[in-house]
Amino acid sequence: MKSREFRSRSRTSRSEHRNGLLARFAREGTGSATAEFAISAVVLAGLIAGAVDLARYVLFHQRVYHAANYLADLGSRDEAVSRSEMDAVFRTLPVEMAPFDILSTVSAEVSGLVDQQDGAPELAWKASWSPAQAPTYQVPRPAPDEDMLVSARVVARFEPLMGVLGTTTVSHSAVYRPRFGTVDFIQ
Repeated sequence: MKSREFRSRSRTSRSEHRNGLLARFAREGTGSATAEFAISAVVLAGLIAGAVDLARYVLFHQRVYHAANYLADLGSRDEAVSRSEMDAVFRTLPVEMAPFDILSTVSAEVSGLVDQQDGAPELAWKASWSPAQAPTYQVPRPAPDEDMLVSARVVARFEPLMGVLGTTTVSHSAVYRPRFGTVDFIQ
């Protein structure tokens, strides 16, 4: 008999204890700072992660912009450009894009375009590069002594560090007029 009374009392006292604990928690304010800190820490961590990814994205975008301008500028400096010069320029892209590891996410292209009388540009030469393959070159015709433009385009994939921003592709094109009128491509 006593064991049944003891069991029923212990069940009652446990439920009363739980109710009393919740009532005491609601009544007292000593743990509220801990709860507020826990909630605000999660929000603050999310904001910091977003700020880190956003700052890296802005820097990455600037690197792609500068790489395209760098390629177009180097392609328009001399009267002629050779395969070995373009190979050397393409090999400098990972340095230009530092601190980002771009070896699997970038492609670049430099073209010499001739402005025709009808306004449609015609390809004089083109050099393309990506780390997965050797540079490719196209020289459909020699560059005439007409108006020419050197165009460069860099396309790279941005992968966020914290994962707050999604993976996105960033591209930039730059167009320069050659300093000496036209740029020939020497095989």
